[in-house]
This record gives sequence, C-alpha cells and structure tokens, in this order.
Amino acid sequence: MTQVPNTTPVTIAQTSTTAPQPRTSTASATTTRRQAPAPPSTPRRKSARTPLSSQPQQEQVVPPLTPVTTGTRVSSTGATLAPPAAPTTSSKRVSTGRRHSTPAGGTSQPYNSSPRKVVDAYNRYSAFWKGAYSPRTLTFSSVPWPVVDAPKHPTSLNVNAVRSFLLSPHHSQGVPARERVEHAQSVWEPKSFMATWGPKMREEDKEKIERTLLFLQGTLRILYNEVVAAETLDDGSM
Repeated sequence: MTQVPNTTPVTIAQTSTTAPQPRTSTASATTTRRQAPAPPSTPRRKSARTPLSSQPQQEQVVPPLTPVTTGTRVSSTGATLAPPAAPTTSSKRVSTGRRHSTPAGGTSQPYNSSPRKVVDAYNRYSAFWKGAYSPRTLTFSSVPWPVVDAPKHPTSLNVNAVRSFLLSPHHSQGVPARERVEHAQSVWEPKSFMATWGPKMREEDKEKIERTLLFLQGTLRILYNEVVAAETLDDGSM
C-alpha cells in the first residue's frame, strides 16, 4: 500500500532577532531627580529716592513779552487798550478851590458854604485883625479862625476848610490867591500870635490855641504850595 506524504503545513516558530528589552526598575523611574542647590541670592539694594527738592524741576516756558510802546496800555488779560487821551489845557490848571489834599490828622471833604455865610465870616475875621473887634478875654471859640464854621478841634482847620474861606470868590475881589495866603501866614505865625494875644487868653485855652496855631501853620504852607503850583501851570499854558 502506497503511503501518501503528509502535506499538512508545519508552522515553524520564528525566533525574534530583537534583543529583549531590560526591565526598567519602577523605583528608579519614579525617583525624582534632586536638583542642585541654587546659589544664595544677593539681597537687593533699595534705590535711594532723590528728595523732591533736589529733583530737577521742569523748566516752564514763558512766552515772550510783547513790546509796549509809550502811551499803550495792556489789560490783565493781555489785550491792548487804547492810550489815554492827552490832557487839555483846561484840565492842567489847578483849581485852588477844588483840590482836597489835607495835612496829617485832617479830613478831606468838600465845603459848600453859602455866599452869605462866607461873607459874614469874613467880616468878623477882617474886623478882628483891623482892631474893630477885640474881646476882653480870648477863648478858643472866640478866636476868628480862617474858616467859615467855628472849629471844635485843631484838626478842623484842614486844607479844605481854610481854602474854602481864604480863597473864596465872595470876598477880597481883586486880591490874588498868593497874596491872601501870604497875609494869613504872617498874622497866624504861632510865636507872633501868642506874643500879641497870649496875655488876653483864658488860661485853660492857651495850650489848645497854641496847638491849633501849629496845625494851621502847616495847613497854610500846603495851601501856599498849591497856589504857587497853580500859577506855574497857568503861566506854562499861555
């Protein structure tokens, strides 16, 4: 009997040529590597702050000034204003009956006395200096001071009051202002007045009268300077 060869395929186990991988130790894989210690940190230095006073300040830019010509006025907002009008000849003249300068201690207010009141006061004043009126006893209130209304205090004889009386147009027509003031300066000179009228003065009024004379002397000096200045302006305007 003829034998039939066995044709059943034989599976040959192939040997892997790949080398076996070594087993990695779990402990070594999970072990955390120790890092090298970091070098010691250098402490930061605090920067010294410059005080405000030494810090450089920002320079402010100032706009250039606009040149201003003579006679030009500039307002606070920078706007150019029209120059003031030139004074006229009439405004340059000094009216000796309207200026209100006063010596120290005096008051500055206008005196508007009626013409009749001024004339009556001047008649009493003139009669005293002509000898027509001579009181037996001279008191502060009986002295005919060169004012329209009888003064109560030495400072009542300020420039306005004396000017309104001496330079009034209602008396002494034709007598220049300077001559009127010069005459008053001579008769109201303190030493001369006290020598003439001192013996007739009431004792308790002597000191007050003397203080008033000194005050009046300063008032007349101011008034005299005003008159001279007015004459100078009048001469220059011609």
